[in-house]
Amino acid sequence: MRIGICTHYIDKYPRSAPSLYQAELIRKLIKKTNLEIVLIHHRRSSHSIYKFAEEVLISRFPYLREKEIERLDLDLIHFNAIPWSWWPTIIKLKTLSIATVHGTIHWDTPHLDDYTPLILRTVKMRLEKQVAKHITHFIAVSKYVRNVLINKLNVPKPKVEVIYLPINHDVFKPLDKDIVHKVKVKYGIKTKYILHVSNFSKAKNPNATIKIFSNIKRRIDEEIQLVIVGSKWNNTHVVKMINKFGLQGYIKILEWLPQDDLSALYNGAEVLLHPSLHETFCFPLVEGMASGCPVVASNVMAVPEIAGDAAILCDPHDYECFAENILNLLKDSSLRKEMIKRGLQRARRFDWDDHVDKILSIYKKVSKYGI
Repeated sequence: MRIGICTHYIDKYPRSAPSLYQAELIRKLIKKTNLEIVLIHHRRSSHSIYKFAEEVLISRFPYLREKEIERLDLDLIHFNAIPWSWWPTIIKLKTLSIATVHGTIHWDTPHLDDYTPLILRTVKMRLEKQVAKHITHFIAVSKYVRNVLINKLNVPKPKVEVIYLPINHDVFKPLDKDIVHKVKVKYGIKTKYILHVSNFSKAKNPNATIKIFSNIKRRIDEEIQLVIVGSKWNNTHVVKMINKFGLQGYIKILEWLPQDDLSALYNGAEVLLHPSLHETFCFPLVEGMASGCPVVASNVMAVPEIAGDAAILCDPHDYECFAENILNLLKDSSLRKEMIKRGLQRARRFDWDDHVDKILSIYKKVSKYGI
């Protein structure tokens, strides 16, 4: 089977979670299957993924790119988002198509979208709805996303399948205490700490993260820090909040870290705090559970279906709920052990081998449409 994979977003946003996932999916498909993979994009890239499969550059212009794709003799083409910028190409494309949908923020909570100007968001939504009519099949990263596709974009139910995203269990797993200690020393972490992992954005509810920690700090006798891993947290707004709540020296902000180091920080944390307002999957939730870290998270969107009974969930605006449950985890060792046990069991569901099998099954299913 000859599969085209559109890698435009890997070139444009190489560090985004969907791009990191797609690059790893390509590696796994090449390693574990006999598929003939063709990577399709618009300009040369130094990304290592292009060393492992056939690379094809196509035009950005409609009427040219669909002809170039048709000449590739593909069984199907796989996009890592709804290719709204390909209108009207997708309408004329004869090749069968699959779109994996990760994000829905412009459809369900546009007020939380920090990145897309209003005009572009309006255009994107209109074109996505038109393009979606011509996509052969959809993969949704959660049931929540599936419902958005059906209810907001009017995609027929049989055309959408849910496949949860996987994590690397060779990295995110319980680690020896010596390994964890070395990583803590590397980043200057000397006390117990609560961990938060996200980019700074409205969708991740950053004010809540700091206010919840402030609440906990006031009510605990022992030394404790908040360690934040993610980009864009070093800004004046965060500095003002730290000063307002008197948290100078108690909040450590780190940029994105190598996965091995991040796994060690999950292992060493007392709890993972994740009061997000918008989640269509949530990698930190699963990575934390797989690393033996108790999780207290918001109860919005896809979080309950991903967490199951393996995390404590709160309304993202109920700061007292977060604080009380984290304090309980700090004090109650039996509760902590139970949540760690549940998390480790739950995280096993998000496995790469199983994920690749499901993707391959979708490819086979969709390719039959063309017979």
